[in-house]
Amino acid sequence: MDLKKIFKRLILIDLLLFSSSLILVMFFESNMSAKAYQILHMNDSKIESLIVGASSILIVVFFYVTLVFLYKFFRLGRIFFTIYFTLTIIYLLFSGTIVEDSYINTVDSLQTALDGAILALLYLSPISKEFQKKIISKTKR
Repeated sequence: MDLKKIFKRLILIDLLLFSSSLILVMFFESNMSAKAYQILHMNDSKIESLIVGASSILIVVFFYVTLVFLYKFFRLGRIFFTIYFTLTIIYLLFSGTIVEDSYINTVDSLQTALDGAILALLYLSPISKEFQKKIISKTKR
């Protein structure tokens, strides 16, 4: 099978997993998890909560834009995906205790593993040349 097809399918699966994770967190989180989260974060300031919420929204929007760029093999997609991956790790380090149900954690873990695979393909496989071709073909015109 063609590496470009595999890469595009991985991006679509990543989109599906990320969207599934958002839907699960927003609509199917258990009451026990919600209460545990409230107890753990009851002393957080409103500013802190606002910063975490705003950065969450920015990361989600940035992720969807990045996937579109990757799917179309735009060079910025490769850069944006690396930035997204790094920002997500930094966000997780500073967001405090995270309470998740097991099924949400499973989807998150699968999505993180897939992000790692995409990152490896972006820099360690022949697919990386596809992102350079886009720039070269535009400059030759």
